[in-house]
Amino acid sequence: MKKTILLCVALLAVSALSAQHKVYCQITKTNDGKGLFSNSIAISIDYGQIRGAFSDDRLVDENGDNVVFNSMVDAMNYMSALGWEFEQAYTTVSGSDGDTSSKVYWILSKTVEDEENATEGLKSAEIYYEEQKAPKKIATQ
Repeated sequence: MKKTILLCVALLAVSALSAQHKVYCQITKTNDGKGLFSNSIAISIDYGQIRGAFSDDRLVDENGDNVVFNSMVDAMNYMSALGWEFEQAYTTVSGSDGDTSSKVYWILSKTVEDEENATEGLKSAEIYYEEQKAPKKIATQ
């Protein structure tokens, strides 16, 4: 009897885990913090959303204002509070002959049961502006 109960518990645990899957996003530092001489930064976020050539992927709050951070670590702490975990960072360098620039990318992951919950708490400026253009739904009772 104990073996049967243990087997049932194990099968339930395996089925619960199989319903979960890992999703990824990429955050990148932008220089759009609070001003030209500020040390604060904003981040752009890519979680696989459809993006146009001129998309604004900066992370914004519920009012459409840039979410501003002190550093990339501050941004990671924000993302960690939303359930995201650090996976990897990499840097690209472009330009030549002393006129180079680098860009740092951080890859994050999150385990979710439903992909719709993956981006909970995250909104890019592009999505915010699209939502503002959309007609408001009237609640019916």
